[in-house]
Amino acid sequence: MPAERCEFSPPALIYLAAIVLLTRFGWGSVSLGDIASCLFFVRNLNLVPASSATAHYWSLSVEEQFYLLWPVAMLLLKTNRTRLKIAALLVLVAPFSRFGNFHWLGTPATINSLRFDLRYDAILIGCCLALLRNDPALARYLQRGILQSRWIPLAALACLIA
Repeated sequence: MPAERCEFSPPALIYLAAIVLLTRFGWGSVSLGDIASCLFFVRNLNLVPASSATAHYWSLSVEEQFYLLWPVAMLLLKTNRTRLKIAALLVLVAPFSRFGNFHWLGTPATINSLRFDLRYDAILIGCCLALLRNDPALARYLQRGILQSRWIPLAALACLIA
């Protein structure tokens, strides 16, 4: 199994250091809390007032949160078939979850749309494809079964609506 590469690369650290340095000389405005939220991968949670200079770190936060949870799921779910079923179910549930959040709990303007639970499905789709590719028998099973189901167009429509 290839070693996982850390998403938090030296350029990201250099960028944060440069932002801190610019702020120190009065050419920027970023709080230490904002820098810490970037370093600890919680920038997407809006725990502290954030600077626009670090706004793009929300996606790194979502990725790292996913990379903390996915290996645990891989360990707990013993077979590729089980992993794929659970992952596919989570991908199918995600649009409905977003719909519920944005229409029953608030509006896109009042709900933090950068939260992990509203963004994980984009990464999880890739994991589903990797699980399919890794197991030829499972791929044949899905082509005969789930992918030929009349529910697939409904699932696609749900993704478009949400």
